[in-house]
Amino acid sequence: PNGCGSGTGMIARVWFATDGCGKQTTCVQNIEIVDTTPPMVSCTDFTADFSNGCSNSISANVPSGGVAPIPSDGIITVGLGLGTGASIELDLNSCVSDNCTELSYGTMGIRLVSSTLEDNPGCGKTLTNTYDIQDECGNVSDDLVTIVATFGDAEPPTVDCTPFEFTFQDCPV
Repeated sequence: PNGCGSGTGMIARVWFATDGCGKQTTCVQNIEIVDTTPPMVSCTDFTADFSNGCSNSISANVPSGGVAPIPSDGIITVGLGLGTGASIELDLNSCVSDNCTELSYGTMGIRLVSSTLEDNPGCGKTLTNTYDIQDECGNVSDDLVTIVATFGDAEPPTVDCTPFEFTFQDCPV
């Protein structure tokens, strides 16, 4: 789109030419500056552990195709899984950049690309969500932001080991 991001848009240059007889003509040169470079993403995987017990009510997120705006502070909270009530705060300031759109402008967006849910051995599930980043001009990042969230029973069982004494009587030696 024309005029998206800083440094893009239309420039009109007017050229004047005058010949030796003093006759003058003009020409308008339109220069369109377009951003076609996708945002750069260098985030390591974000991870989260939720020890809310074993739950079969967890479902993967459903990609809607919609782009959520990234706030101007570069920090966004995203929900994890359906039926969990869980979320994670992503600080994208150090790992997302763009050549024409500043993260601080609040004009970049994040979009859920995929969400998978796997059963963990014994108890729990692992949810992996991947997101792409879109700049103000609609360019989409090649690299993805990944969140790996583990839901399950993180507490070991407790055992009550009260002292036990027993006296044997009349035991043969």
